[in-house]
Amino acid sequence: MSEPSHQDLSGVPATSLIALYLRAMESQRPDALMKDEKAVAVSRQLDQEFMQKTLPLTEDSGRVVMILKTREFDRFTQDFLARHPDAVVVHLGCGLDTRFERVCSDRPDNDQIEWYDLDLPEVIELRRRLVGGEGARRHFLACSVFDNTWLDAVSVHRPRPFLFLAEGLFMYFQEAQVKSLVLALK
Repeated sequence: MSEPSHQDLSGVPATSLIALYLRAMESQRPDALMKDEKAVAVSRQLDQEFMQKTLPLTEDSGRVVMILKTREFDRFTQDFLARHPDAVVVHLGCGLDTRFERVCSDRPDNDQIEWYDLDLPEVIELRRRLVGGEGARRHFLACSVFDNTWLDAVSVHRPRPFLFLAEGLFMYFQEAQVKSLVLALK
């Protein structure tokens, strides 16, 4: 079996490329609203002609909204981790997001955090190849968010405080699916 490529992604998993590319482009602006050097490094590994031709880049207002939303998720995560340095973070539908690098790279206490990035198998395989970073306290879960086996993997950390992140996920599902997932998290 061949190694997954960003060009092999389609449908919902391909949207992770849009977010990655927009964060990378924003990071290179002199007046950047946020910096994501890992996104810049990862995007440089990708075929730029492919990215520019196939990614539906949003108008400026859409780009700004996405960047501001990402920045707020980062701030919320940093605040939670400041109050709970032994937290377990589960990033549902993580795509190629590099939030761990943005919020944990300069934290002296990040050796207490358990971090899980969860997405579909094809996205996680691409993530392993492009982003990397899996280790003793950082884990990748390759399954659907509706496959409850991942709940078993993270539940070993109870009763520690949990933060579940779902930045760009719920809009792809029906209300009943989202409700079922949220109820399973309690």
